[in-house]
Amino acid sequence: MILLTVLILDHLLTRAGSPPICFSLLAIPCAAMLDWRRTRHRKLRAGYVLLYCYLLFGLLPWPQAPMTDAAVVIHKERRELLYQGKSMRIGLGNHPQGSKEEEGDGKTPEGFYRICSKASDSPFGHWLGLDYPNRRDAWNGRLHGKVSWLELTRWNWFWRSEPPQTTRLGGQIGIHGGGSGKNWTLGCIALDELDIKELFQGLPFGAVVEVR
Repeated sequence: MILLTVLILDHLLTRAGSPPICFSLLAIPCAAMLDWRRTRHRKLRAGYVLLYCYLLFGLLPWPQAPMTDAAVVIHKERRELLYQGKSMRIGLGNHPQGSKEEEGDGKTPEGFYRICSKASDSPFGHWLGLDYPNRRDAWNGRLHGKVSWLELTRWNWFWRSEPPQTTRLGGQIGIHGGGSGKNWTLGCIALDELDIKELFQGLPFGAVVEVR
């Protein structure tokens, strides 16, 4: 199948660091057309139709549910977290300026995120996981050649509370303990022990966190 070959090639090029979006925008519809013209069997054509529908629904830029009334607001420049009128000092990634773009850049993402996981026994104590990279991050990554079409399809079609964590955009971003004395994390938000315990007890799954 030509279309599947093109999608796999796009995925391999993306993982290798070559942004192939211009190539794939032309190659995918051409491959789909060639597959359709080469196939005369009705059942096989029906299978192609199902595949095309799957790709179409997966690749459409479905909007995220609006996120308002953030329970937590994080000001990166001020190294400050605001929660219920209380100010907490934070530590950020070792390159705190700017929003996270890819794995290993040491930056903390900016925008609206939800609490998607909680644990009390992480390597840094209490953990509140954020749903980075969300759909907005995924589409931005696709436009910059960091996410393949196959990965983007997985994002929109098999959506779960915790998005894929193994793309070039990075993952495992959250709020945890370990101390706020300096910017030492790989992109997370670090708090002092008493502060992270208060957040852990007060924030439910789905709570909105705004990072500015």
